[in-house]
Amino acid sequence: MRKNYGLCPRCRRKISWIERHKRGDRTYIVAVHYLGSYVKNGKRKKIIQKCYLGPEDQYEYVSLTHSREGLTLKGMWDRERIIDYLEHLAIFLKENKARLDRYDRERIHKIIKEIENVISPDKAISE
Repeated sequence: MRKNYGLCPRCRRKISWIERHKRGDRTYIVAVHYLGSYVKNGKRKKIIQKCYLGPEDQYEYVSLTHSREGLTLKGMWDRERIIDYLEHLAIFLKENKARLDRYDRERIHKIIKEIENVISPDKAISE
């Protein structure tokens, strides 16, 4: 049975298979897209394209520069990363609200309203 990997978070095409590349103690994820094949010298050759999706767990070094905000940056393969980022940013903002000026608060409020518009259920559906 073939595994359904869904759509690639980088290019939005169907993922044919996943490759894991080990470098030292780290593992990196690559989505592979099968585009077709051709015959060369009597041998069938696959036409593929690869999309790098990041580390299997987290970016170690770049996350260090975001530790003050409580962020651990993750690869595109991690579907929970956006929720984790929002949760940690909410905690950071709550703990540092005294350091935010009026301009920062207004910008953050505008961004939150935009997010609410995206995730709110359609009024036509709820009626």
